[in-house]
Amino acid sequence: MNGLARLADPVVRAGFVGLAGALALGSCGEPIAVVGDVPGIMRIVAGIPGMSGETAEPQATDSRIGDPAGVAISSDGRLYVAEGLNSRIVSVASNGALAVVRADRLCSGSGCLDEPNDAALDPEGRLVVADRSARRIWRVDPDDGSLTVLAGNGLNGSAPDGTPATEASLRDPRGVAVGGDGTVYFTERTGHRVRYIDGTGALRTLAGTGVDGFSGDGGPAAEAQVSTPGGLGIGAGVLYVADSGNDRIRAIDLDAGSIATVAGNGVRGYSADGVPATQSALNFPEDVTATEDGRRIFIADTQNHRVRHVPFETNLIETFAGTGAPEFTGDQIDAGAVGIGFPSGVTTGPFGFLFVSDPVNDVVWRVVLGF
Repeated sequence: MNGLARLADPVVRAGFVGLAGALALGSCGEPIAVVGDVPGIMRIVAGIPGMSGETAEPQATDSRIGDPAGVAISSDGRLYVAEGLNSRIVSVASNGALAVVRADRLCSGSGCLDEPNDAALDPEGRLVVADRSARRIWRVDPDDGSLTVLAGNGLNGSAPDGTPATEASLRDPRGVAVGGDGTVYFTERTGHRVRYIDGTGALRTLAGTGVDGFSGDGGPAAEAQVSTPGGLGIGAGVLYVADSGNDRIRAIDLDAGSIATVAGNGVRGYSADGVPATQSALNFPEDVTATEDGRRIFIADTQNHRVRHVPFETNLIETFAGTGAPEFTGDQIDAGAVGIGFPSGVTTGPFGFLFVSDPVNDVVWRVVLGF
């Protein structure tokens, strides 16, 4: 059995599948997972398998979503999903209720979401969204859906450091993360850089020379080469980068400014579990997330149709979820038996959840990690 071993039979309470006795509470005491889900068992929390679309039914699992990509989870257990196909962001409450935060598929002009592909939350609970087609980084108010431009003027290009972020041209922004101090980091996929917005509102480069390639491990991140970087994750002062074109996960120490490879050997493919992570083949990983304590990462091993994880205690890579084939195999089953199609977004939450976006099957999965 791949994934985490099933620990107990599921108990159904108020629409939740869980392990008896477990209860997680949000910041205001609201139950996030009543009775708690069974560790290692994946369940759909948004979307209808194989039914792409744009609907907004009362329950997220009765609603059609389109091309789910970035996912973010708030401290009160509300999940946000960026839908690239629908130019939409939706939220899923802890009781499974769906709400549309913003939907701009029929919008025209420069003040519209176009193709949101990643999302993160800032310390004030506001959404920060990377929009590849609008070539902008947005702040989205989760209460009223209003947009504020944080970076990007809508033009395709890679502006030099020091340019006011709101006046800067961006080249295919893809991944986004927000540090504990509110610093916004994002990737320019075809610009081959990791950028950030400094305290004055200016654009800066954290990693990447702008030239497609691989170099720089052990040295300053700003002098290193990356290739078509995708998603970002932060844990314990380290920014993790899905260095997709290099089939690696890179780690940037935000204090030291140094960069290193923590997973992937640069050979595109699939390697068996249980080997050192840096000796393992990955296949165009699109996203990465870290647990809050920074003790492990989860990788959207996109073209292997799997989610891999690396506990840094062992530095051995394992398959956490996915059969290796994109076809849907069922709901509420062991993570290793779930068919996931080109997973493009992963995020961990404050209550031990992992969320995975599955754009082939047009669903978002949730699993309790159990450790």
